[in-house]
Amino acid sequence: MLDPQTQQHITRLLALPREIARVGRQLTALRAEKRDLEDDLKKRAAQARLLARKTPEFAALTRASAQEDFLTVAIFEDIQWEEDNKRLKQLQAAIDKLQVEKDELQDEHQSLRAALEGKYAELLERVLTEVKLANQLSTGRPLA
Repeated sequence: MLDPQTQQHITRLLALPREIARVGRQLTALRAEKRDLEDDLKKRAAQARLLARKTPEFAALTRASAQEDFLTVAIFEDIQWEEDNKRLKQLQAAIDKLQVEKDELQDEHQSLRAALEGKYAELLERVLTEVKLANQLSTGRPLA
């Protein structure tokens, strides 16, 4: 018969792989969304830069650094780019949070597994000792 704490550890150990898999699926979905958003941001930035280069204000700028600043401002003025960039930051924060959760679940799984393996090794050692003692008592032979 197992003590209640060991039963709880076993139940938790058996539940952890499902939780780890759930978090893994969430991470995969968020990372896919992040990649799509990054691609969209690159396209929108390229479009904003292209449109900005066609303006008379850009043509009037002679220094390369001023032109680059103008193009950067044009990207930041794109409302959809700004919203996508904000969403990208939210996605990264959610991914970081889920990664920490997954790491913690994996650590818990390893710790529980090691604790249970240690407990079962101790039980097996005790049973083997008891069997040896029982054999010695029944046969009268000394322990080897």
